[in-house]
Amino acid sequence: MSYSIEIANCLCTVFDKASTLEAADLAGYRENILFWDNEYIHCMEVLKGYSRRFQTMKEGINNFQQTRGLISDSLEHGRGLWSEASLNPKKPLKKAIKNSQIKDSISALSNAYERFLNRLEKEELLSTNERNGLPSCTQE
Repeated sequence: MSYSIEIANCLCTVFDKASTLEAADLAGYRENILFWDNEYIHCMEVLKGYSRRFQTMKEGINNFQQTRGLISDSLEHGRGLWSEASLNPKKPLKKAIKNSQIKDSISALSNAYERFLNRLEKEELLSTNERNGLPSCTQE
């Protein structure tokens, strides 16, 4: 599984669990709201930046292959050993995850965080003004 999708799934699990806690337990999450808000922002940036990072990686590989002309099969398998016998013609790099998976993860994370914030407001642990002042709510 892709790192980007995995961290989004983990964070969704946290928000979903927190949204079902008793108010007293939920209050602990409220005290750390800036941490959770920053985690949400970070995860969204990771998801939204996947295609850009993939292109950067692809360009790095292409630049390397232009210099060396070949790529090591053993390097692909984690051994990092270079020899004439292990060199193969370059292979095209493929994305580990589809754009639709990224969109689904963004939607799931956004919905889970929304439920979490709604629950904090419902329990009067977070005011509307405080919520609107969170970095995730003030970003464009």
